[in-house]
Amino acid sequence: MGYSHLVIDINSLIVVSLLMWGCYRINRAQAFKRPGLEQLLVEDAVLLLAHTLQTLILLNPPTPHSRQLVTLLQFINIIFYYAIHYSYYRYAAMVIGQKKSVPRWLHLHVITVVAGLTLMECVAYIKGWFYTVVPEGRVLGPYYMIGNLFAWYEIVLIIGVLICNSKSLGYYNLLKLLSFLLIPAAHALTRGRGLGLYMTMPAALTLSCLFLFILYYLERSMQLREQKMRSAEDRLRIAVSQIQPHFIYNELNTIYVLCEKDPELAQKCIGLFSDYLRSNLDGMQNVGMIPLEQELRHVKTYLELERIRFRDRLVVDWQIEDVSCMLPPLTIQPLVENAVKHGVTKKREGGRVVISVHRIAEEDEEWTEICIEDDGAGFDPEEIRNDGKIHIGINNVRERIDMLCGGTLQVESEKGKGTRAVIRLPRQIPKDRLTAGGE
Repeated sequence: MGYSHLVIDINSLIVVSLLMWGCYRINRAQAFKRPGLEQLLVEDAVLLLAHTLQTLILLNPPTPHSRQLVTLLQFINIIFYYAIHYSYYRYAAMVIGQKKSVPRWLHLHVITVVAGLTLMECVAYIKGWFYTVVPEGRVLGPYYMIGNLFAWYEIVLIIGVLICNSKSLGYYNLLKLLSFLLIPAAHALTRGRGLGLYMTMPAALTLSCLFLFILYYLERSMQLREQKMRSAEDRLRIAVSQIQPHFIYNELNTIYVLCEKDPELAQKCIGLFSDYLRSNLDGMQNVGMIPLEQELRHVKTYLELERIRFRDRLVVDWQIEDVSCMLPPLTIQPLVENAVKHGVTKKREGGRVVISVHRIAEEDEEWTEICIEDDGAGFDPEEIRNDGKIHIGINNVRERIDMLCGGTLQVESEKGKGTRAVIRLPRQIPKDRLTAGGE
């Protein structure tokens, strides 16, 4: 068999161990568990380990018990070889079952075939009917071709199940599942000549497991990303639809008072309030990305309304560079609202809110930095973390920035000195994340 075959076996075992760890991590990440796939990887690792130990025994000088150990390990090879095919069938049946039910008799038939083939090959190995394992490879027995035909029945059976359910599976799933059988099938066709003389089926199965796992991992990663995107969009719709009742009440009360004292200012306030509500409703229709200018217009509308209400107690300082970028809707406005509601207006004398936008460059990357800073009441971050409350607003903004454009949000605060919230957005945002909206 040679040293190179031993190296291949050990490397294959390492690969499958990493696959098993990756599959475990996927399940820990709340991915949907796929019946059969995890078992398939474990069984392949056991098969490779048994084959590696068998190779080591055959490469070393014979001992009184070496023949018995080789036979025992060969039984393990046979058992787990067919167990892998059964786990693969369970995985395929699960995929088919998402569209239509798989008959119970088919499950029983596959179990019977797998158990029968396993028992037949174990007995045949003892009798030397099909083949025997020697250091040089495999020595074929007198009934090898008959055994090969029986082994092919299992593969043909699974292929037939997949083809009969091709409409339910769809083109992608059909090719994905058939791809698992291609390498072992090609190996089976070469048995008896060339590489087939060597016990290379474990390596062939490992390649198939690797390919199937990669497809599964990519598929689950895409599905999880889509779920997170939908979750972020749903949270945005909820945040937009649930405009703070206290804000609506305060603005209507302000307009009511101004109608008698200053009708012109009341009219202006009604126009601003209408624009504010329209921007929120537009945000419900557009959950993608919007230009920075559009978000800033919404923030200015909000601040003008609050300045009419709080007058000299609220001072706003704009420091906006000529920067263009895309960002999720309602990203800056909730942070500005926090600065006004929980910051400057908590102090009797009021305070200042500074909104700055500028471009920064770090380590060959350019970022758009948006800073919302106030000199209001501030808070103790440790108390906020341990207050037992769920701070939906900030968490919602942070998750949407991270999910939709790969940005970050950092909030720093100190009691009595104010709060500073910094948004960083990458200049280059993947095109598939951009869904520009307009008013």
